[in-house]
Parts: sequence; C-alpha cells; structure tokens
Amino acid sequence: MSQELPRSVKWIRILLFVLAGLNLVAAVGVFFALGADAFAFGYALFQTIPGVVFLLLGLWIRKKGRLVFGGIVAVASLFTIYILLTLAGDSTVTQLLLPVLILILVMRPSSRAYFLHS
Repeated sequence: MSQELPRSVKWIRILLFVLAGLNLVAAVGVFFALGADAFAFGYALFQTIPGVVFLLLGLWIRKKGRLVFGGIVAVASLFTIYILLTLAGDSTVTQLLLPVLILILVMRPSSRAYFLHS
C-alpha cells in the first residue's frame, strides 16, 4: 500500500516537473535561436541536463531515502548557484524563485521526515 505524500512533498514534485518542462522548452528555444546546426544541437543538449535530472528526481520522489533527499538539495542548490553566477539581468529573480522554493519546501519538517525517516 502506498503512503500518502505530505503536502510539501507534493509541491516539491510539482515544482520539479515544472522546472524540467521549462528547462526542456528553453533548450529547444536555444536550439532554434542559434540556427539549428551541430553547434546549436550540442549547446541545447548540454542545456537539457538539468531538466532531465529534475524530471528523474520528480519521478523518484516516492522512493524516499537519503539519496533522493540529497539529490533534490544538491540539484536545487547547484541550479541556484548557476543562476547567481550567470546573472542574466532582470529575470534573475524570477529564475531563482522555483529552485529556492524547492529548497525551502524540502527543508520543512514534514518533508525531512518523509525522506529521512523511511
């Protein structure tokens, strides 16, 4: 019998899927914006890596455990650092919103209990 996900974990899962979708759409946009050649394909392929990782973490969230918890914290932290290092002007605040929200939700007591005490 499967256990009901806590509300914060449900939101983490939704946000991971949203980030994955946005990342993959952005990679397709970069591919076509750069001219749809081999260089653009390689660059877009590199840009899809975080999206694929977000998607996998969203799918694995029911497995619980320290590995999934650590993966979510690590990927959201690295993505936040990447955004801060690339500082793309006015859109930086909106880009930071989802990864920081994931970090806040994953550190809630109900989320930690779900992942770490299973």
